Amino acid sequence: MLITISLICDRFMNDNDYEIFVVQTIDDHSGRFRFVKDLSDFNHITYLELKYDESNFGYNPQFNDYINEISRSEINTCIIFNKLAYIAFFSVKLLKPKGTRIILAPDGAAAYATISRFTPRWSLLVAANTHKFLWANRIRRFYFYYPTLVYGAMKEISELWVQYPEHIDKRSGKPANKIDILKSPDSITATRKFFGYKELINGPCIFYTNQPFRDNRINDFEIYILKKLSERFPALPIYIKLHPTTYDTHRKRFNELAQVRIIDSTIPAEVIIATLKHSIILSFWSTAMLIDNSTCRFFWMFPLLEKAGINLHKMTIKSPSKHLKVIQSIEEIDEAI
Repeated sequence: MLITISLICDRFMNDNDYEIFVVQTIDDHSGRFRFVKDLSDFNHITYLELKYDESNFGYNPQFNDYINEISRSEINTCIIFNKLAYIAFFSVKLLKPKGTRIILAPDGAAAYATISRFTPRWSLLVAANTHKFLWANRIRRFYFYYPTLVYGAMKEISELWVQYPEHIDKRSGKPANKIDILKSPDSITATRKFFGYKELINGPCIFYTNQPFRDNRINDFEIYILKKLSERFPALPIYIKLHPTTYDTHRKRFNELAQVRIIDSTIPAEVIIATLKHSIILSFWSTAMLIDNSTCRFFWMFPLLEKAGINLHKMTIKSPSKHLKVIQSIEEIDEAI
């Protein structure tokens, strides 16, 4: 939604030229999007919250209402953010034959990842579950589908919209167009209004964006790095923006750290980063780091994991932007500031 609002403000704001249908999926088991959304500045947006749970292979009447709606509609352009989501897959299959332009916009740092292994078992499982979900929702169509982790590989996708097109995996063969996110004042204002964001941080700080890890080695290393930061910068408060799916056990470990202040909110970290001043912003590979803020210093810590012997096996995520300083040690932060 953050990227959606930013794109609308910068590219599709004229309500005489565009009629926009925004679909936001909602999972009853998730704490995300449990707030009042404010889109009052937009007269040309129809906003739908669609209950959607990919782990539920039962019939979803609201999903079918959505399918019927877009089947009846003339849609010039469809922008999706996760090509592997069942709803995105079927929307694309439904709309492409009607001449709709399909655009894949970024959903995380995966756009800049290099895949180093084939995943046949994973691919077959995703394909099987996709058709199982469609069958459960009374869609009796079969599509040949062999998903891959290559960004934008789905044949129906017409083009890619990313912040740093020069750093994406070129194997998809799709044209990549550059977009800016939260660069214009209008996009920042509208996004803050939608999420109901009010200033949470006053003054310089260390801002760390947390990500949920199933690998306890990474969780332990994350705590180690945060302790090192508190030792090296005792005068700066450390704000940890929790990912909504961070485990409760790991949240407790954060609370035990010195200087740490937890931001446990569904407000995207990008919105907060865009409003910070003269701060240190860091993460291992969080998507939020792709938002630039010229008053702050950004540090990309993925190499620290590799140096510690911890890797993600299937992919390497390199820094896609010059505003992100890639560091091999915590000491390099001192030198950079």
